[in-house]
Parts: sequence; structure tokens; C-alpha cells
Amino acid sequence: MRWHPGESVEPVLDPAAHLSPDVIEARALSAIEALAELHAVPVPDEPVLTPAQELERWMPTMRTVDADLREGSEAVEAALLGSLPPPMGPVIVHGDFRLGNALCTAGKVNVVIDWEIWSVGDPRVDLGWLVLFCDPGNFPGVGDAACPMPPARALWAAYEQATGQVAGHSGWFEALARYKMAAIMGNNLARHRSGRYHDPFQERLTPTIRCLIEAAASQLVEE
Repeated sequence: MRWHPGESVEPVLDPAAHLSPDVIEARALSAIEALAELHAVPVPDEPVLTPAQELERWMPTMRTVDADLREGSEAVEAALLGSLPPPMGPVIVHGDFRLGNALCTAGKVNVVIDWEIWSVGDPRVDLGWLVLFCDPGNFPGVGDAACPMPPARALWAAYEQATGQVAGHSGWFEALARYKMAAIMGNNLARHRSGRYHDPFQERLTPTIRCLIEAAASQLVEE
């Protein structure tokens, strides 16, 4: 691996007082440019995940979440499977594409890191995940309520402009992102509670896990 300059900050979750709103917005738009470049890379000879398979990839993780925290998740799964969008792509999907997985200098993304769950699939999986971190309301109690990330709609529009493609069905992919984040956070909390590792901070995430499942359900109703 080569050394690259930059800092890794997730504005909605990390202390970002040293970053001005202009820098945060510039980084978000730079991330969109990086995402468009990634999705233009020739696709390797790998199995292609459909939107349904991307959802099914995370369903076993949701099953590890404490039952009281995953209430409503099965209804979200059914709603997602019942309203599957036609696939786009395929492209290389990072899988955890967000500013917290980028090294940035000033307002520019220099390099994207943390590639362990990459796949080949629908580009909107990455876009839906990135915009999840635009809304502090997705992370009650742990998110920065005043975080000046651009609104999700602005980043969808910027991606369409950068790629020249219409990235429809945004609500479906934003709901999928909320479902996935709830599964990941719930799994981490379950591991903490089982003693597999010790991280008391995980207990603060219970409102966020519930909120994400409820928000996913609401997003699908609106869609």
C-alpha cells in the first residue's frame, strides 16, 4: 500500500468542530466525484449482486440483533423485496462508501479506504449509503444535530450530473442503507452484550437502531 495524506472524519458522527461548513460540503461533493470515478472503472469478472441479493446479504446480520431492537425489521425486509427497483450497472461497489472511509485534505477526497466488503453490483448501493450520513436524525443521541452535510437530494443530483445517468428509486436505496446500518449497529451491540468484546459506548446506540428501522419503514411508505 502507498501512503496518502489526509484525515478521516465522518462529520455527522465525529467531532468536526475544526471543519467549516464550506469544507464539509466540498468534501461531500468531492466524494461524489470519487464515487462517479469508481463506478466508471471496468468491472472485474465477479458475481453481480442484484438489489435483492444485496438485501439478503445483510438479513443474517439482522437476525443476530436482540429481538426487542429489531422489531419491525421483517416488515422492512418484506417491503424492500416487494418493491425491488430494476438494477443499474453493474459497477464496482465499495460497500461502505462515506467520508469516514476517505482521507481528505481541505475540501478534497484524496483516497478511499476500507475495502473489505466490496462487490460488483448496483451503484445506488454506494450512493444510498453515503447519503445516510447526511442526516443527523438517523443517529439520535450520537449524531451532531448541527452537522452541515448537504441534503441527500443534492448529492443524488450531483451524482447524476457527474455520471450522466438517472439514479432513480432513491427512497428504496436509502431505506436499504438504514436497514443495513441498523443490522450492523445491532450486531455490534449484541457482540458487546455477549462479552465477545467490551465497548460500553454500544449501549448508547439502542435509540439509533430503533430509529433506523422506523425511518426505513417510513421511507418505503413515501417511496
